[in-house]
Amino acid sequence: MLPDTEAILRDYADGQHWLKDNGMTVEPRLGLPARRLRPFAGAADNVGRVGLDMAAITRIDGMYFIGCDYRRSVGFSLPGSSAELLAKKLKTADFVWCGPDGSQVLCHWNPFTYFQGDLLAHVGVVRWMGPDLWVPVAH
Repeated sequence: MLPDTEAILRDYADGQHWLKDNGMTVEPRLGLPARRLRPFAGAADNVGRVGLDMAAITRIDGMYFIGCDYRRSVGFSLPGSSAELLAKKLKTADFVWCGPDGSQVLCHWNPFTYFQGDLLAHVGVVRWMGPDLWVPVAH
């Protein structure tokens, strides 16, 4: 069900061409790589190949992800993981993602999973698996 890496990269390239064909003169530099790109070391190389020099990711090794872990969240970030390095040792969510070919992509990790920023103007529970459970903030 997951497309291979080449198909994802071609989709990015097609999107860049569509933007140009429709009058966008500035090329996007920031992308949210598909989850399929996350696990392998060459992902930074491939993000760069489609013209992006910045990326945002949501899942990294050793982080707690609600609904996917049987352990309690207090046991995370796992020792020796990328999540531990970023969250506990370096105390940052930003890093330079380096690929085997020497390419570099400025990357932001969303340590609190998806939906960050969804409730900037609302109060309540974030949308999850369909329903929206929030109320607009009065101005």
